[in-house]
Amino acid sequence: MAYVPSLPPKLIRVVTVPSSFRFLLRGQLRFMADQFDVLAVSSPGEALNETGTEEGVSTYPIRLTRKITPFQDLKSLIQMIVLLIRERPDIVHSHTPKAGLIAMVAAWITRVPHRIHTVAGMPLVVTTGIKRQLLMAMERLTCRCATTVIPNSRGLRNYLLEQSLTDPETLIFFNPGSSNGIDLTFFARTPEVQSKGDDLRQALSITTGIVFLFAGRIVRDKGIEEMAAAFSRLYTETQSVSWIIAGDFDTGLNQISSETRSLLESHPAIHLLGFSKDIRTPMAACDVVVLPSYREGLPQVLLQACAMDRPCITTDIMGCNEVIQPERNGLIVPAQNADLLYGAMKRMWSEPELVAQLKSDARHAILNYDQPKIWAQIRDLYHRLLTTKGH
Repeated sequence: MAYVPSLPPKLIRVVTVPSSFRFLLRGQLRFMADQFDVLAVSSPGEALNETGTEEGVSTYPIRLTRKITPFQDLKSLIQMIVLLIRERPDIVHSHTPKAGLIAMVAAWITRVPHRIHTVAGMPLVVTTGIKRQLLMAMERLTCRCATTVIPNSRGLRNYLLEQSLTDPETLIFFNPGSSNGIDLTFFARTPEVQSKGDDLRQALSITTGIVFLFAGRIVRDKGIEEMAAAFSRLYTETQSVSWIIAGDFDTGLNQISSETRSLLESHPAIHLLGFSKDIRTPMAACDVVVLPSYREGLPQVLLQACAMDRPCITTDIMGCNEVIQPERNGLIVPAQNADLLYGAMKRMWSEPELVAQLKSDARHAILNYDQPKIWAQIRDLYHRLLTTKGH
């Protein structure tokens, strides 16, 4: 099938769930729409419609699941193929594992000239046995169908090469990493934002002690089990710590234990906010952001926290250990280690001068992730690919 480039070039961006457009890639589609005809594709939902309105782009729903669902995946693949035949895009660019698999295979079948997949964290890193082998095969197929693979962290770049998941010639890494960068103007601890944070503390009746924040899906792989154990131990000892959780319980993959969920829902010093549309408010309300994750790409929440002058405690895994520099903008502990996580949280509680020091340098440490720089790198790649192929 011979493709004739459109004017302006047609770009299809694909994610598994529409919230990824609204929060992980916020603003990027609007930026690209200045020079490309952009179509956003994800599972259906109000968030997809809101993406179209907010970003000023067209949208198209195709149901994509995070789980391994062969029959639904086949149906999604057929729908994606039909869409690509109809739209005849110049570029298909996918994010997230399932969207990447469906989009890259469909784009290869329909001979889309430029097939780009961004790797931003892989579940296979923390799986074992047959499931791991299946996920490895799926990731390898995704990368082999892509003409360009973009890992969003140095750790992921090294992992992809070490595991032979992609050919070195198809891999591009944009220094310093990240899929979307950080909006340093939006994520700033202005007096207005700080006032909202103070109001939230008051509404939660938090008047003394240190406040920790976890922001994200409440799942096992985010280290919630370890953080619950560490926080409970610290609270028993001090009675002067609070924990704000900004995120929803995930009823799909990697659910936390019923015991931990019961603790989160009943503990007097744990405050469940649910999903927060403006994460700046809980970040302004806290003293320290904690992300004890088992796996990441390059986590936005750490960039957001640092931009808001908030030090972080995180785990020594790829992505996290690229954003957080020990003793500069946070502390790093091994993953899945509740005892050492407790030690880091206790240190933040007992050493207010340390917290003040880390706060003072947190924002400066992530200035190289400024959003316009990241967006420009991706846009320039698009133009470079189109020009290389004579477009």
